[in-house]
Amino acid sequence: MKLSLNAKMVLAASAWAMKGTDAIRGLDAVFAHAHPKGGAVIIATDGYRIVVVHDGAGTVSAPSSINLTPALKKAIKAAGDDAAITTDGAHAVFEGVHYPECIGSGAHFPTYRRVVKIAIDDLKTQARASAQFNLRYVADAVAMGKALGGASEPYPSIRFTSVTEDSGALIQWTGVPHAFGILMPMRASLVVGVPNWMRPVMTAAEAKITGRKPSPKRKAA
Repeated sequence: MKLSLNAKMVLAASAWAMKGTDAIRGLDAVFAHAHPKGGAVIIATDGYRIVVVHDGAGTVSAPSSINLTPALKKAIKAAGDDAAITTDGAHAVFEGVHYPECIGSGAHFPTYRRVVKIAIDDLKTQARASAQFNLRYVADAVAMGKALGGASEPYPSIRFTSVTEDSGALIQWTGVPHAFGILMPMRASLVVGVPNWMRPVMTAAEAKITGRKPSPKRKAA
């Protein structure tokens, strides 16, 4: 198998690849396959979030997995933005250096397209609502946007769009049209609405603005 992928894109995506014991599920590496209209698609997931990146200049001869070792990650961080990872059999080649056993088959990678399709179809057909997310994952999503190029925007921003409390949210970043993310929500523990302690403050503010006094509470019969 042969491939050539933007190393910075692969490195950024690897932040969302599963680490440790889930290697048997095939989530411990970054996955790549050819894009039907040209270039390559780079995907990483840990089962709770997915990032999908289009490398317009990339090439992949067959679905592949890329395992970034600490040495390879260090080399990519020190390289320029246009540096590419290529292959020599099962070895990754980066800036003339071979990294053994970093390239494998992508046949074992989960069917990520189904998860993405469900999330996108829900956004098109259902009313949008709020969902609750892991704070660390949200912070990671912000970092992901920066790593993929959003940091160069004059006013970088991130958008989460979800349908229900149980639906995965679509993640978009300004300045990053070549990538998007899907983040699965947590079980909701927060009640949507202004906290009870804020209601007297709002009532007092309304009375001050309108000149009307708050209505007295009725006693229970």
